[in-house]
Amino acid sequence: MNPITSVCWALAQECRADDVLVVGVATPLAAAAAFVAREHLVHDLTIIVGGVVDPPTMDVADLLTDPFAAARTSQVILGQRELLALLQRGTITLQFVSPAQVDHTGAVNTSRVRTSDASWRLLPGCLALPDTTATVGRLVAYRIDGGDRFVVERVDHVSGIGADAATRAHFGLRGSGVTAIITEAGRREVRAAGLDDATALDPMPSDVVEFVDRTIDPRGILGLETRRHRSEAAARLAALVNDWSDR
Repeated sequence: MNPITSVCWALAQECRADDVLVVGVATPLAAAAAFVAREHLVHDLTIIVGGVVDPPTMDVADLLTDPFAAARTSQVILGQRELLALLQRGTITLQFVSPAQVDHTGAVNTSRVRTSDASWRLLPGCLALPDTTATVGRLVAYRIDGGDRFVVERVDHVSGIGADAATRAHFGLRGSGVTAIITEAGRREVRAAGLDDATALDPMPSDVVEFVDRTIDPRGILGLETRRHRSEAAARLAALVNDWSDR
């Protein structure tokens, strides 16, 4: 079973008919899952990609190489203030996140991790995770090839608060935090008592795989999110960026 398509399909299955799904920065698998969900599972799903509301289904490579690709095709574009207002109002109900670590409480870390000699290794940072973990209706954490470094007993640093209901109620937070964790090894629910046992992922149906290969990822950019294919995908992406900048 292809871990890229199986994780993508599992993420798409998290979507509900009343969801407003926001796709973060440089997360091609999250965008692919959003498009797959809207095309094949939840046809009235609302998607926000980089402030663009309901862009048409497109090649995820265009989202990474052409900053105006989605904006040119949409009638509604939200600024940062409008996006933050939607978050604070509880309008955005779902987001797929891929942190460096997620723990059994649903807390996430994208800031720094301990190395084998107990020193700190700095990571790119939290960006909007402190806000999204507090206010988005629910988060689904995912990673391919994450291994034991991804799902841990306790994160090395809390970039985003976990799902503990009492803590969230104390601070009056709207969202539920990370409610599920998906890897190629399966899907796990985040519960008050800890993580449920993993349930196996379903393979993506063959017609959906064909749709992904033809429309969403014809140039293999989703490989960026795996260790095995990252170098090849990065080389293809770099060539696309050079082509775009030469126009």
